[in-house]
Amino acid sequence: MINGEKIRRMTKLAIYESNDGKEAIKINGYYRSDYIGRNMLKTAFKVTVSYIAIFAVWATYNFDPLMTEIYGGNLLPLGKKVLLGYISLLVLFEVSTYIEYSIRYYKGSNSIREYDKELKKMEYLYNKESKHLDKRSDAGGKKE
Repeated sequence: MINGEKIRRMTKLAIYESNDGKEAIKINGYYRSDYIGRNMLKTAFKVTVSYIAIFAVWATYNFDPLMTEIYGGNLLPLGKKVLLGYISLLVLFEVSTYIEYSIRYYKGSNSIREYDKELKKMEYLYNKESKHLDKRSDAGGKKE
């Protein structure tokens, strides 16, 4: 006999697994610090590459004034500006990454807890049905 409650729960679990659950299940595979740290490293790499690319474009556009400063011996102030800009941008993106992925981890963990509760309810329904079927088969007539 088909149990409507089981079907509803199974459908709900399947929808979760195919939509929101994919990311939450991936998140659940990490410790919080590993998950956040991994994404902060990715962000640091992306910011560094982007900054270098932007600096290269800027240096190409401002080639003459840049060469004048370099030949004039004003490398230290220029280096400070470039380094300060990089560090500022990196700190800004790292802080925002930390906040974003902390929130994602928290939401994913809560989502997985709810998913686990639903799985336990399904397990209970299966066990309940299994015991019910065992009783029916026992009472239904053992052949001797």
